[in-house]
Amino acid sequence: MGPEAAPYIIGYGGVSEIGGSMFLIANSLPDRRELLLIDFGKSFRKWQRFYRSPFLQPRSINELRLLGIVPPDKGDLTGLYKDSTQPPQLAACIISHAHFDHIGYVPLINRAIPIHVSRIMWKQYVSRLKASRKSSVEADISGLQDVIHYFPHSDTPYQYRTLPNIDTPVQPFPVDHSIPAAFAFFLELNGTTLLYTGDFRRHGTVSSFVDQMCRTLAGKIDYLLCDNTSMTHATGETESGVEQRARRIVDRAPGLVIAQISCNDLDRLQTFLRVAKTTNRCLVIDLHLAYYLAHLTIEEENGQPKLAYDQLSLRNFPYDAIGPNVPSDEKARLFVPYSVRQSKKGKTSTWKTRLANPTEKTSEFFHLARSLFGDSIDENELFRNGRNYLLLVGGRATYELADFLRELGKALRGAVFILSHSEPFDEEGEIDHRRLCNWLRVLGIPYVHIHSSGHITPTDLITFVEELQPKYVIPIHTEAPNVCKHFLEPVVGEDRILLLKPATPLPLTA
Repeated sequence: MGPEAAPYIIGYGGVSEIGGSMFLIANSLPDRRELLLIDFGKSFRKWQRFYRSPFLQPRSINELRLLGIVPPDKGDLTGLYKDSTQPPQLAACIISHAHFDHIGYVPLINRAIPIHVSRIMWKQYVSRLKASRKSSVEADISGLQDVIHYFPHSDTPYQYRTLPNIDTPVQPFPVDHSIPAAFAFFLELNGTTLLYTGDFRRHGTVSSFVDQMCRTLAGKIDYLLCDNTSMTHATGETESGVEQRARRIVDRAPGLVIAQISCNDLDRLQTFLRVAKTTNRCLVIDLHLAYYLAHLTIEEENGQPKLAYDQLSLRNFPYDAIGPNVPSDEKARLFVPYSVRQSKKGKTSTWKTRLANPTEKTSEFFHLARSLFGDSIDENELFRNGRNYLLLVGGRATYELADFLRELGKALRGAVFILSHSEPFDEEGEIDHRRLCNWLRVLGIPYVHIHSSGHITPTDLITFVEELQPKYVIPIHTEAPNVCKHFLEPVVGEDRILLLKPATPLPLTA
């Protein structure tokens, strides 16, 4: 196909599925065709057919290809992977945000392909990898720093210029999502325009980002490649609604309140910090969440760790509860369970013991990490004075969480458990969720689910489309594209909703 042909899009992931987002955009330039990959996400649905974390993991990129978990490196994707013997066809890979279903397979990429991300986005992703302590083909980011390019800021806060070193004009727009540094991309292609929304919503803490994007791009979009995740299971809850419900529960609970959140969801972390303050409870953080936050706030310079705390400018990071400059009595405290204290006595050094109580032999990273948090607290104090505490735990596997809850022992009398992240979306996740509920029932802990989705609701989507006035809408990141088509046709018009087929080109001829 010559350079004079129309631009096209191919969905290799995120088509008739939630997650695994991977979209190739081919633009026609006067002398050649420029190929851009937007997102390179992990499809958990495909992955879970063959693997089970942490027990059964992929051994090679070739194994992932043979199983159909990632696409073959041929045609437009020739040279995509780091084990490829041919030069890459892609001009660049552009990432919308740091959730693994959008960035998870970046470690597989050919080190000759430039990768465009925001600085905070990349920091979050690397922090999650380090905190997970995984060593596999899916976590090997060696050599990637040399090809990472950060989105260029404009002179106006939260606004960005077009991406450098790409002939196709691509402008990032920050959007509201359940993770900081989430972006949409506006592409000016040969004879047409396209907006890729990534994952977004209009009911979070920075919905003004989406409002600004709509004002800027209204009437300028031919093709809207749009997140439709919540089309069949929208929650309708806002972040402020989460805070109000959580405050009522925490205020009335007779004992300890345990809330589980996604480590990446800094909005939710800040929400529970406010809840703790308004209900006169001390915020306590478990070691897993603390370890992630430490990696997020510590950078390496000339081989030495340093606090990059003041330079982060992370939206909704709880600077008033976590950090070296917060007064000790106002810092979030660190929960150190019996098993970790016993490891210390037995002189068995683990990342948990080094974080909980760094010694002279402990690396500087753990000393810096420990300075972010207040005094340690154990299950005995939670048992005696549980009514004074709100314990926040990061997302973890069910078997880890069950062990964690059992370690709390008598401290669980009068306790309430709040699940404050998304419910399972597949059969395996539902089995894990039932397993957790069984343990909560045995331990005598009431369970409450309070969550605000990171995805736009169907009614907000209608308003969004009406404001932008695109010529065509392409629903993605959904298991029900036909529902999207039926729902949006009265607004956009018949034959204006286009459905992608996996790995099949869709010409962009508007």
